[in-house]
Amino acid sequence: MARVKLDINKLLQFAETEALGGLRKAAQRIEMSAKMTAPVGTTFRRGAAKPKNVQFLARKGKSKTNFRLVKYTTTRPEIRYPGQLRDSIRIVEKEGKRFNLRVYAGNYNAYYAHMIERGTIHNKAFLVMKSALDANRTYARRLINDAMKIAVQRSNKLVA
Repeated sequence: MARVKLDINKLLQFAETEALGGLRKAAQRIEMSAKMTAPVGTTFRRGAAKPKNVQFLARKGKSKTNFRLVKYTTTRPEIRYPGQLRDSIRIVEKEGKRFNLRVYAGNYNAYYAHMIERGTIHNKAFLVMKSALDANRTYARRLINDAMKIAVQRSNKLVA
């Protein structure tokens, strides 16, 4: 009977490294797919910065039951260019959290990304991010599964 000595810490280290690499490749593919399907307008709009009054209720305290009214005035320049939404699609890796990669659409200037994704009362939803995720779901799973297989193979080579 052959004895096999398995170092579980090495296996976990290899699995983590390989799985994170597979997850990054999957996120890049989802980002690319979303950028390809994002709607691109044809107009360039440059407007003046207009002051806007903003007010909302902010929750306060541990129980989040106390509210306070927040009021302020802000200025936001209205600048839009063709492809602004497409250019705002990006991958974000959260610091301090492992395996937390996200693909976001929208930023300060392309604030309307959620309106395009979910729709408004005036426009139908144009599913950019969801369609990109659905199209690449099996590819992402396959990449992560392959990464785990590679990690097991690498740990087996160390044992042999």
